[in-house]
Amino acid sequence: ARLAAMPGRAACAALLPLLVALARAALLDPRRVLEVLAQLAPLAGSEAAEAVLSLDDVRRVLLPRLYEITASPPDRGGTVRVLAADALAGRAFDLVLVPGLVDRSFPRRILEDPVLGDEAREAIAPRASDTIDGSLRSPLASSIDRAEDERMLLRRIAQSAPRLVVSHPRRDERNRERVPSLYLLELVRADRGVLVTTSALAKEGAATEMAPGWPAPLAPERALDRREADLSTLARLLASASTQPAETRGRAHFLVSASPILRRALLARHNAHGRAWRGHDGLLTKEAGVLALLARERPSARVYSATALESFAACPYRFYLRTVVRLKARETAEAIETLDPMTRGSLVHAMQYALVTLARAEGLSVHTDQARLREALDRIVDESAREARDRLVPAIDAVFDDEIAAIRKDLRAWLHHLGEERRYTPALAELGFGDPGGEAHDPASVKTPVAITAPAPDGHSATLTLRGSIDLVERCEGAIRATDYKTGRAEAKVGTRIGGGTTLQPLLYALVLEAMLEKGLLSIGGPDAPRPRVEGGRLWYCTRRGEDRRVEIALDDEGRRAIGEVATAIEHAFERGFFPRAPNDKGCGYCDYVAICGPEAEAHAARKDPSDRRMEPLVTLRSKP
Repeated sequence: ARLAAMPGRAACAALLPLLVALARAALLDPRRVLEVLAQLAPLAGSEAAEAVLSLDDVRRVLLPRLYEITASPPDRGGTVRVLAADALAGRAFDLVLVPGLVDRSFPRRILEDPVLGDEAREAIAPRASDTIDGSLRSPLASSIDRAEDERMLLRRIAQSAPRLVVSHPRRDERNRERVPSLYLLELVRADRGVLVTTSALAKEGAATEMAPGWPAPLAPERALDRREADLSTLARLLASASTQPAETRGRAHFLVSASPILRRALLARHNAHGRAWRGHDGLLTKEAGVLALLARERPSARVYSATALESFAACPYRFYLRTVVRLKARETAEAIETLDPMTRGSLVHAMQYALVTLARAEGLSVHTDQARLREALDRIVDESAREARDRLVPAIDAVFDDEIAAIRKDLRAWLHHLGEERRYTPALAELGFGDPGGEAHDPASVKTPVAITAPAPDGHSATLTLRGSIDLVERCEGAIRATDYKTGRAEAKVGTRIGGGTTLQPLLYALVLEAMLEKGLLSIGGPDAPRPRVEGGRLWYCTRRGEDRRVEIALDDEGRRAIGEVATAIEHAFERGFFPRAPNDKGCGYCDYVAICGPEAEAHAARKDPSDRRMEPLVTLRSKP
């Protein structure tokens, strides 16, 4: 409201109070802006007070200053201040520490502008040395001017305190050698009266060198605190472990008793490298109380989604954390630059649902009304893009527009291929069961979960109670099938049934359709139409990234037995309290729990004893096509 009430043009004296009030009302921490406005306050009492300015004029004046100024609270004794080098002018401190004096960092590498060279700049604007104050640089400053600015910063640093401590990193984050700054050599010469070389300086630094990859000095006597002293001692013991005499072994045992947290961490790391599965390798328990709690979460006792069940074969511990503990990463608001896979998939599914629903409402056929459906699809994409732009607030509009254009191309190709499918025609879209959440679902959806049965390996029947949403139900003469859309890279291949336990949706959804028809929860073709048979399910990677691959999976006896094996393997894990940290190949690449397991979970799992009988159901499941 304050911004809307501001005049487009007003006198300088009238605008400044309005800007101050706006900053105090709108900004959580307005100090930085108020400091800039305070610099302009003298204008309100000068001859320029009546000068009429537009908001555009104000913006041009304030913008560069807002980029440059830093908030400067008053100095207090006994505090440590972190400042930019150019903020030291006119200030005095007891001690100044300057880190990072390496080549091409301070001073920076200064090159002549390739478009407007130094000679042209000097012809247009005067050199800084020709101005009243050498610190006032022209917008056309030459490379010589910028080099002098760097030297001026060094002088300000040297003059700001009676004691100066400078340092430089010997290696970068890739463990490559760094070259000390020439300014560091100049400071050493000013201190000692002689010019030293970089190699001599490096030899001096070697005396206090930190061990590569070790956060402590090599010599314990040079440690700054007890933590560094312990790490230095431990580094020496590790370096000489193979040559230690028997009487000196075990000297690092004090670390285990010094901290219970460190003790647990060391034991967990030791066990992770071992051959046997232990309690630190996921959830591995035989405690009766824990098993009683797990019994409540068994697939026969609660409702699961197909996606949750797929995560078991990918990694049992991930399945446990996601579906039993229900552990989720904290959501943080971030500027959207590119659409993440989940957001992109949600947009595509919503647009597909809208088009299939419109076609059914208006009696349009995907086989004969392609032109009208393409026009409707374009409208749906435009409306969805506008809604998504308002909701996601993308940081770069051009990138967002490009992604929407790619989605439009993918959906046009999907519609074309849908029309080419002469045998099947869309019947239902987003058929929900078990109240899966979300807004868009077919009117035929049911809120009750659906229980399915499949033959178990022991000759009995395995039961799963499911919730979810089937992207598309297609029908033909006397038969139906379930289609699940995928917008990512095509993972499943022709001949896949359960994909090692990670591709369950086609068969599970086919069994759900069969159960709904048997229980009277679903009617295809009207109440008097004969009940169709369920042929199976399919995966449709309906984007260019997925190469439009379609994988059909028949609901036959072998497929039913495969689902029974999945249900049995998960039931056994709950019965035995055995959810090991055992990811499949490259299973940690897109896992949300790497921070819990660590980056070496796959390597640790590969060291475990493959003959452990508790792993047999999982190994068997992963071997299924």
